[in-house]
Amino acid sequence: MGWSLPDQARGVWVKIPAVEVVEVLAGSGVDFVVVDREHGAVDLRTTTAMIALARGIGLPVFVRVARHTPEEVQPALDAGAHGLFVPHVDDARVAQSVVETCRFPPRGRRHGSPTTRFGDWGAIDLAELVRRGNEDVMIVAQIETPRAVDSVDAVLQVAGIDAVLLGPFDLALASGLPTGSPEFHRLVARVEQAASGRRLGGVAADADGARDLAGRGYSFVVAGADTSLLGAAARTLTQRGAA
Repeated sequence: MGWSLPDQARGVWVKIPAVEVVEVLAGSGVDFVVVDREHGAVDLRTTTAMIALARGIGLPVFVRVARHTPEEVQPALDAGAHGLFVPHVDDARVAQSVVETCRFPPRGRRHGSPTTRFGDWGAIDLAELVRRGNEDVMIVAQIETPRAVDSVDAVLQVAGIDAVLLGPFDLALASGLPTGSPEFHRLVARVEQAASGRRLGGVAADADGARDLAGRGYSFVVAGADTSLLGAAARTLTQRGAA
């Protein structure tokens, strides 16, 4: 693909529906942000404004969609997102459907309009629009269930899947395994082994967790959310005040 994240990039989930959050995070030095439309309260209008701001200040911006339907995917891509994080890609069939929804014909079934941010508001021609859509949009498939772990090799072989993200919280929920158990660690190791030499993303709660994942070969890490970072800072403040 023509565009990708740098190695060992660190990002943050954006769940709070305020454009200023993206501006604050950009000033912190994060490498990218992911606007979370699966678990956040960010509506479409705010999403497009966040994408515009991020692009204007040179910050890579992704959208985690709630579903991989055209109705969910199309607006995020037309708004100019650098890529999508797609939850619950459980097998190669789902992965192929995701790719087809995100790519233009003949590689997929995405609809196109040049009079969008993605099309530079009509300033590019059809050939460049198609090239951008098929080469410059990063698709990250989230591996979050035991079924997805079993299918991770096949998912990675689907042309157009640029990276996988291991989602530990949903994997623990779906498997019923404690995250500290040997059985859970075997699931994680299975994904790490399958993604060796490919772009693998992870989720960490803090900087220490992000460093650990980077040391284990993860290409990029989403290290916390705006909500958790704000809460942690507030708790530190109140705990110090009580001491």
